[in-house]
Amino acid sequence: MDIAIVYSLGTAFFLALRDIFGRMAMRGIDSVLGTAATAFAGLVVLTCAAFLNGDLQAGWPGWGWPLFMIGLAGILRITVGRTTLFTAIQYIGAARGSSFSATNVFFAMFLGVFFLEENLTVLLTGGAVLVVGGCVLVAMSRVQGVATETWTRYAAGMALALASALAMALSAALTRLVVHEFSSPLGANFYASAIALPSFLPAISNRPLRSVADWSSRHWQYIWLVGLVSAIGTTCGYFALKYAPLVVVQPIAQSRPLFVLLVSWIFLQAHESVNWKVTAGALAIVLGTALLILVG
Repeated sequence: MDIAIVYSLGTAFFLALRDIFGRMAMRGIDSVLGTAATAFAGLVVLTCAAFLNGDLQAGWPGWGWPLFMIGLAGILRITVGRTTLFTAIQYIGAARGSSFSATNVFFAMFLGVFFLEENLTVLLTGGAVLVVGGCVLVAMSRVQGVATETWTRYAAGMALALASALAMALSAALTRLVVHEFSSPLGANFYASAIALPSFLPAISNRPLRSVADWSSRHWQYIWLVGLVSAIGTTCGYFALKYAPLVVVQPIAQSRPLFVLLVSWIFLQAHESVNWKVTAGALAIVLGTALLILVG
């Protein structure tokens, strides 16, 4: 269980970086095309890692239920979850978009208990409630001093983040079901990403494809950074789900808004305001995560 906690914290940290770099990468470009580009970058990273780890040499896993489920998990996580999350971040910022998306803990715990038949204790529930409560406090703290932010835009950002939360919770549950069927969690993540990438084709077919040529080198730098940290973070999550139940892994992994807040406050002070709601939310996330680690 200890190794699962370490992997879960790794997931939280690297996916926090993904959210922050994603905000930078998506500035001024189409979020669907940008997300597809990050998915390609992540697949390149995973292909190299899977080759070095021996997963590609292990042979084709076959056209079966495990491949179908891991592919569906990849589509939900990357094509649906990441696209809606990056769009939400464009609307309400990295800290708030990431925080509201972290409410997927509730969806994941529901799926873990009622569909995966996992055990849920009072302390686990308390830790998860603290984490999610902190995330909601941060998410409900509107960006201060931004004249262009309207309630409609803010509500749209929250709705998109909630959609991302549901997609990512479903993805985690499917991963938990079949991750043991692959040569390693890294191999499972490789196949999930490889199947997810072509699923962008219907979405990008009616997008302004010519605009890609106008993306700056700065856009591409952040797109490759998103691909790198996403590959590392999601692989950590796959390893965690191999060793521990969904109801333990997901609440810890979704403490990522704490890391988002810290990095955003240091580097993005002009865009991420810190007020009492943000401070109280961060404290709740810390306490909830600490309780989950102790229980785990």
